[in-house]
Amino acid sequence: MASPKSDDWIKVGCGVVVAVGLLAVVIAAIALSVQSCRHHSSLSELKPHLGQYLALEGGSQVRNPHIVSKVVVVSLGDKDFDDLAFNLPENLRATRPSEVGSVIQVAYSADLAGSYQGGDDAYRVTADVTVIDLDTGRVLASNSFVDDPPSTKLSSEGDQYGSGGDSLGEAAASMASEIADWLKRLPVQQPR
Repeated sequence: MASPKSDDWIKVGCGVVVAVGLLAVVIAAIALSVQSCRHHSSLSELKPHLGQYLALEGGSQVRNPHIVSKVVVVSLGDKDFDDLAFNLPENLRATRPSEVGSVIQVAYSADLAGSYQGGDDAYRVTADVTVIDLDTGRVLASNSFVDDPPSTKLSSEGDQYGSGGDSLGEAAASMASEIADWLKRLPVQQPR
């Protein structure tokens, strides 16, 4: 049988473990918030040009896929900058309008893949990515990415989008590294 003093030490130890765990969660949340603020502040000079980047329509496609200069990434569905940009190296991301040589437009879509017994739907997510030369309007590269199919077992209440989770945005985030890897492999050319 444990003595009252050893029970007190166990309670204190558990309290310390819980406090340290909560502190780690708070620090992680603050770090993510600061990172998000930095990302969005890096777009402040580009924001006035967002409409131009969204309205850009790609013309004919070049034979050799590539990127011109630095890029901005926009989501055609959200009509805003896409967080996919933050999966790209800093030396590829434009922070000022004068640096933009290529606009990467991303169109996410969700197609019904099936339904769960409770009536919730399962969607397969596709991201159509088009790289457009800002000056010429020519399509420099394009590719479609399809997320893994949703689980056959419902993991939480509500509709499921690909392997990414409960929303189209979560599924898009889960596809970001694959898309970024493809973009990073494209050669970068400087404007003429």
